[in-house]
Amino acid sequence: MAAADCRIDECSAACDHCADVGNGNVCAGAGQECYEPDSSAASVGDWWCVCPRPGGVKARPGAAVPSCPERNECRDPTAQGAAQEGTHVPRYTKSGCLCANDWRLSAEYCSTHGLTCSGPGFDAPCPRGCCNPDADAGGDWCILKDHPFNAAKAKCSSTAEAWEYCVPLGVTPAGGGPPRPFPRNETFPGVPDSASNVCADVGQSCEDGAADVDGDWRCVCVAPLVGDAGRAPATCGLDECVQHNDTCALAEPAGSQRCVDPTPSPQATGDWRCECAAGGETADQAAVAACPLDECDQHKATCEGMQQTCADRNATTASLQDWYCECVLPMRGSGRMVAAVCELDECEGPCDGCAVVGAGAPNVCRAAGQTCLDPERSMGSRGDWKCLCDDPSLTEAVAAAAAACLLDECVDGDGLMCYGAAPPQECMDADHTALNNWECVCTNGTVGHAAQQHAVCQEDECDAHRATCTTEGQKCLDTDLTAPGTWYCQCVLPDEHGGDALMAAAACNRTRECVNNTVCAAARQVCHDDATAPDVLNNWECHCIGDYTGAPGMQGPATCTLDECTLTAAAVCAEHAQACVDVDLEADGTWACRCAGNATGAPGVASVANCTLDECTAVCATCADGVCAAAFQDCVDLDTAVFEVGNWECRCRGASPNVATAKAVPSCLDNECLLHNATCTGAAPPQDCVDPDPSAAGDWECRCKPGMAAVIAVASAAVGCDAFDECAAQCAHCADAGAGNVCDAAWQDCRDAAPFDVHHNWECICRGRASGAQVGAPVAVCVLDECTTVCDSCALHGAKDICAAAGQTCVEGERTPYALGDWRCVCAAPLDFVSSQASTAACAVDECVDVVGGANPGVVCTDAGQICADPDRATLGDYECACPAPREGRAVAAAAACTLDECNVAANVRLCEGGATTPGAADPQACHDPNHTVAGDWRCRCPPPSHGSERGAAAACGVDECEDAAHRQTCAGAGSAQRCEDGDHFAVGDWACVCQSGGARQTAAPATCERDECAVDCSTCENGACAAAAQECHDPARLVNETNDWVCTCKAPAQGAAVGAAVDACLYDECAEAGKCPDGQRCDDAQQGSLGNWECVCPLAPLVRAVAAAAACPVDECADAANALVCQRAGQQC
Repeated sequence: MAAADCRIDECSAACDHCADVGNGNVCAGAGQECYEPDSSAASVGDWWCVCPRPGGVKARPGAAVPSCPERNECRDPTAQGAAQEGTHVPRYTKSGCLCANDWRLSAEYCSTHGLTCSGPGFDAPCPRGCCNPDADAGGDWCILKDHPFNAAKAKCSSTAEAWEYCVPLGVTPAGGGPPRPFPRNETFPGVPDSASNVCADVGQSCEDGAADVDGDWRCVCVAPLVGDAGRAPATCGLDECVQHNDTCALAEPAGSQRCVDPTPSPQATGDWRCECAAGGETADQAAVAACPLDECDQHKATCEGMQQTCADRNATTASLQDWYCECVLPMRGSGRMVAAVCELDECEGPCDGCAVVGAGAPNVCRAAGQTCLDPERSMGSRGDWKCLCDDPSLTEAVAAAAAACLLDECVDGDGLMCYGAAPPQECMDADHTALNNWECVCTNGTVGHAAQQHAVCQEDECDAHRATCTTEGQKCLDTDLTAPGTWYCQCVLPDEHGGDALMAAAACNRTRECVNNTVCAAARQVCHDDATAPDVLNNWECHCIGDYTGAPGMQGPATCTLDECTLTAAAVCAEHAQACVDVDLEADGTWACRCAGNATGAPGVASVANCTLDECTAVCATCADGVCAAAFQDCVDLDTAVFEVGNWECRCRGASPNVATAKAVPSCLDNECLLHNATCTGAAPPQDCVDPDPSAAGDWECRCKPGMAAVIAVASAAVGCDAFDECAAQCAHCADAGAGNVCDAAWQDCRDAAPFDVHHNWECICRGRASGAQVGAPVAVCVLDECTTVCDSCALHGAKDICAAAGQTCVEGERTPYALGDWRCVCAAPLDFVSSQASTAACAVDECVDVVGGANPGVVCTDAGQICADPDRATLGDYECACPAPREGRAVAAAAACTLDECNVAANVRLCEGGATTPGAADPQACHDPNHTVAGDWRCRCPPPSHGSERGAAAACGVDECEDAAHRQTCAGAGSAQRCEDGDHFAVGDWACVCQSGGARQTAAPATCERDECAVDCSTCENGACAAAAQECHDPARLVNETNDWVCTCKAPAQGAAVGAAVDACLYDECAEAGKCPDGQRCDDAQQGSLGNWECVCPLAPLVRAVAAAAACPVDECADAANALVCQRAGQQC
């Protein structure tokens, strides 16, 4: 026997927890359907009311839906509606969970998880719940539906990405199917029961007009397709201008173009184009047109105001911002979109006073084979141009005229051909300022010369016989160079007469004896002939000349003397502290400098003497004067030059090498290098031995020689001496191999890049601004590249690179130190603009239109259907692609990643705005697209103050009225601890203020809250304080806003009370009770805080008292009148 499986269908039964509590079914009464997810007897109160129309909302368990959405012919099956009546068969997972309909995976989800997605569930919604878009090996699967059926099962509670594998149609899942048939054609509540939709089946959206009008639904084409039709699928056209209109409308200038789609059909795409609004030009397909537009029409005033002309170099809309102000000749210069800075290059002219005077006139400098230079090109600088020779160092420049170029054509011209004759001839250039005036001259005893060609050379017999004539003061003449024996001696002086003599001295009669006198001339004297007797012979004399003195010599040389020490020779000797002596007064060059004082040395004939001063042997203020000898040491003068004093040394005798400069050695001890010197000198390379402290043993060192690495080794040979600077040392592989540094000899610097690592790597480097380097030898030719060198005339001027600052490349003309200012700036490739000398070029290109490097960069944008813009036409690679509206996005030098706000799609907005809202809401539902790069993620959001959103559909909106600040303030400001509660978010006006302490609540108004601080626990409550003191607690107000007003009171018969705290002491006067003490005794309760300690006090003897009893008081019998009378009668006192 087994226990019975008792069940109750709360939708059909009548009970206190059923939909029918005895007065009719709540759901049916609201026109809604009832659904029982679990009919087991243990599950009660879990029935639901569900709106009968698909897509409707559900109520809380055990209640009806406050408001169901209106009928929609696009969703609800009707006779004339777009949704066709059919049976929807729900799909389940293997765990028995209900699948969602029309779900799909986003491209972003597939990409993030590395999935290859296709088909239903990715390319289109999964129409019946179970699909396999990612080719899962487990087969079809589904996303769990957010539905009461799943909510009732813990294992089926859905999240945004919860999924399970499906069971085949007709197979009961392991977890069991629904517990009972679904209402309405076996369709699950809240799931559309249509098998198809007329519009959705053809990929169109359905729009229903009025909810109470039948047959007014329409199929609407989905953007970018356009078209609609009533109660039937629409014929959709594709007007590409809907998408690309902004491309044309935004083409500069705005409004100059409009979009035209000649064939608005989905089968004809990419044929839209922009055409000029004013007519004329039409662009190629899918591109902006190049409309005629001369920007100078708008901007020419900028130029004309500066007496300049305006030129639009590409007068179309395809190339904007390319108008220039250009200077008027002879001024030159242009400015892009600004007035030009005009210059007058007088080398180009034409103008009065320029190198080019008029149009077509020759250039003065070029006509002379020279280069023209205008150093200052401003209008205020005129007449300063000059012509420069090819070699500027040979130029004698004259302003505003051709230069006088100093050119020896025999050295730097065609005259060099003379030396190539056989035999070689000499070249003579008589005038270095003129060209083509050189000639070849015969040599080696031949005569002849020729202009600009080799000479025809002939032999002159006078070359062999000229002495025969000249010894007699005559000249030789060969009258026929082609015949022998034709030379003559001829008389030459005007006062000589006689005939020519053939091949012999002529007989010339003289009338002046000093004419051509060779005797005096040979003695370097002058001949004097008595002018009073010119015809008297043998009366001539030789006289001393210049600084020489002496008596004249008759018919012979005079005896002339000169002390050369009276001239400059004395100063030469005195400069070196030497004495001057002329040893032969009759001869020249016989003066000598002799050592003075203690210096010794041979006199220097006609020069300074080589004087020495040995301070070891001489006597002087700085000399040793026997100091070394007195210490038994040797004296050595290291430098005996006269001016090198104080450098003598005392050296120890014997084995000790110790020395002392200008004094005796303090101690002469042993030098270990005498024993170990061979270790150092025999090392490779040889080294020096040094004993730094002769008094210490074992401290001798081998040290590398000067010029080598500074390595020291103690008591052994040093290692690494050969690591040295080859520029500073002298060695076979150094710059100085023994004949001096070859770099210095070539006026170049020497550099050893790795002086202590690598040999044979020294190099000569050009000095100054010139550049050049050569490893192991002097630089053959030093160059000066003004593009890479910093100088006043260079492109690198200080810290500024003139060409690079303009984004251009510098090109040098002639890379020599003599050709300055011939560099130019060249625009960056592919632009080919080149500047004039020593200036920047004017570079500009619109990459959206112009061809750059054989291609148009902007085609990247147009191929992607995007808008191209070039913000800076002087810079390459900065063009931007911008997405056409309504899409957004831009990128530099690449197609942009366009985004689309799906809430800009009218159908989506209409779907949200048509969704139900909470009664009283001022606004409709709003569309929200959280990610503009993901399709299908848009949601409808409920308007404030309600909450809720739904992906791709209208949301179920509810509102928590307690989120209204005014309502919360109503409760919070009631002066008591109250909170706002809204029990039903779908009902309006049901919010209430509820006391925090429980109990009372009041709908839409503050509640009246009570709180007995003696009975509850709180921060201001009694919390047992009175009870702990054996006292009683009382809260007189018992109101929430009356805090800390509770009172502790003493228990009877004690008295006392305290507010908000226990009574410090409860008091009770026991003497207040009658009959405590006998008559005559006084009751005294001194300790009223405790009981049983009252006392009876004797009236005449207060110190006599008893606790809680009558006191034993003493009695005065004389007080008894009878006793006092007895004594009185006896005449006595009592």
